[in-house]
Amino acid sequence: WAGPAGLAAACTAAERGHNVTLFDSSPAIGGQFNMAKTIPGKEEFYETIRYFGERLKASSVDLKLGTRVAAEDLTAGGFDKVVLATGVTPRTLGEMPGHDHPKVVSYVEVLTGRAVLPPGASVAVVGAGGIGFDVAEYLTHHHHPGDGASSGGVAAGQSIEEFMATWGVDVKHENRGGLLPKPKQPPKVRDVFLLQRKSGKVGAGLGKTTGWIHRAALDKAGVVGMGGVAKYAKVDNRGLHLVLKKPKASKKKSKPGSGEGAAAMSAWPQHPGLVYTGGEDPSTGEREAVLEVDHVVVCAGQEPLRELEPALRLAAVPTFRIGGAEEASELDAKRAIDQGTRLASVIESAKDGAVFNQPVTWESWALKGVGKLTGLIA
Repeated sequence: WAGPAGLAAACTAAERGHNVTLFDSSPAIGGQFNMAKTIPGKEEFYETIRYFGERLKASSVDLKLGTRVAAEDLTAGGFDKVVLATGVTPRTLGEMPGHDHPKVVSYVEVLTGRAVLPPGASVAVVGAGGIGFDVAEYLTHHHHPGDGASSGGVAAGQSIEEFMATWGVDVKHENRGGLLPKPKQPPKVRDVFLLQRKSGKVGAGLGKTTGWIHRAALDKAGVVGMGGVAKYAKVDNRGLHLVLKKPKASKKKSKPGSGEGAAAMSAWPQHPGLVYTGGEDPSTGEREAVLEVDHVVVCAGQEPLRELEPALRLAAVPTFRIGGAEEASELDAKRAIDQGTRLASVIESAKDGAVFNQPVTWESWALKGVGKLTGLIA
């Protein structure tokens, strides 16, 4: 497929003199980048797609868009080697009651425009990893039609003036320190709940240098983060039914005379749209509730898409996996492009099934070890 990994591998191999055919069932190149570029703050992926488009034009790659191939097509095509850059498939809610309810959509459907969540809607986002945060950010903005590369709407970004006002920067220098007395609160577009199974801070596993920015931006937009979901029970006309873990008592000291006692500090969360349907289970400390939302967006991870591999192996065709097809736990465009480039640079001598990752230096290994010991790296 013509996603980040496939584009890097195809261009590099062709530039080295190999005859390369690149297939993609989509009518446009870009793969996951076509969804990523719709997220506010990630507009640079438009340029990445344009860059690879120019490399394709300058190369001898035989690009076949809108073509979904089967393993039989590849074995009959006489290809010496096959590189699977087929990406991922999103996880679903499995056999949970209501998994096929009209309220339930995947993040792919949202970001490609196949599912339209209108302004004013209430939305539960299941999964608070990188994709969940991106989808929540997307939902806090109005959208305008796509550019033709995909059918999805593009989130309307902020102007410089709007950005500065939101973060309290006085561009006219009329206030001390260049700060506004009160930052401008952006208008709420949708009521968004961002859910995760882990207790504690939502999005704690995001990047150390950027995670706080994403959390702050969603907080400004009024997104409600909820950790400690013990179980996603079902979806029905009322909304998303949950089983919540008992919140840990807060270490924050109550102010004298505030009336905040120990019980209040460990109380169950209260949010508009969150309705408790039962009391606390004394044996588990859990409690049933329902989020009365209009839509449920599933961002619960993804699985590698490898449906072509068994037949290719059976036909003894040398086959390689790169990008999401190799590792889907955390989509990483940098790693995907690196894998594709490294493989293509030695494709003629590469051992069947070999994976080419960036070597880990002893310095980075030692730094990661120190980070884990000190708690700086998760």
